Amino acid sequence: VVIYAVCYLIAGSHFGKAFLAIREDEIAASSLGINVGLYKVLAFILSAIPAGIAGNYYAYYMSYIGPTSFTSDTSILILEMVILGGRASLFGPILGSGILVIVLEGLRSIAEFRQAFIGATIIAILIFRPQGLLGGYSTQRKKKRDHKPLPYKNYKKSGGTVDYPQKGEVILRGKGITKEFGGVKA
Repeated sequence: VVIYAVCYLIAGSHFGKAFLAIREDEIAASSLGINVGLYKVLAFILSAIPAGIAGNYYAYYMSYIGPTSFTSDTSILILEMVILGGRASLFGPILGSGILVIVLEGLRSIAEFRQAFIGATIIAILIFRPQGLLGGYSTQRKKKRDHKPLPYKNYKKSGGTVDYPQKGEVILRGKGITKEFGGVKA
């Protein structure tokens, strides 16, 4: 619960917006001044922390940990949990893992078809719902606007006037304006 709360706070912060921008389009994020390399390293560090905590608890609980503890089947199972729930939402992988554990426990009697079921589920999800079960729903906080823009017709009724520029009149002039970010100069 604590890790989920921290992830929720990060997702709504400046760092979360940068991670989202990098996930959607690295080049566009870089052109907006986001240091993609730095944020990738931060993502690796931030994901290693809960993984390390979970590994510590697992080793304590099992009293043993070795190379045979985690096989490729386990990695595929974890990947399917994320795909099933939706990688773009915080609650999606939790939901995907809950559903998959319940279904796989139900299929324990036919263990020889378990891997085939996992493969068929991955293919079906990627074809019919590639964003996952909760991929279309956001758990990020939405900021409320303090004000709404005044519609044009109400502006006219309130006695306001609109001054349009005259033909050939300079509206805005800029000289020597530059913007530098991430080694790119505009």
